[in-house]
Amino acid sequence: MINTLCLDFGNTRLKAAIFHGDQMIQERVLTDGSPETITGLLQEFEPQRSILASVINHDPEIESLLDNQTKFHKLSALTKL
Repeated sequence: MINTLCLDFGNTRLKAAIFHGDQMIQERVLTDGSPETITGLLQEFEPQRSILASVINHDPEIESLLDNQTKFHKLSALTKL
C-alpha cells in the first residue's frame, strides 16, 4: 500500500501526517520546517507521495527534496480542486 506524507505549514504550526492508503497512521506537530526535519520524515516513513500546503515562506529545498524522492504535489491558492 502507498504511504503519503502530508505537510501543512501554517502561520502558527507546522504539521505532518502520514497516510497508509486512506488511513492516517500518524500526525505530528513539527518543531521546525527545516530540510533536515523533512529528510528525517522521508527516511522514517518512506512515502511514495507527498503534498505540501504552505502559507509561509518555507525553504525551497523542501520542495526539491519532496519532488526528488516522492510524487510531489504543492497545494496553493492556484490549485484547481
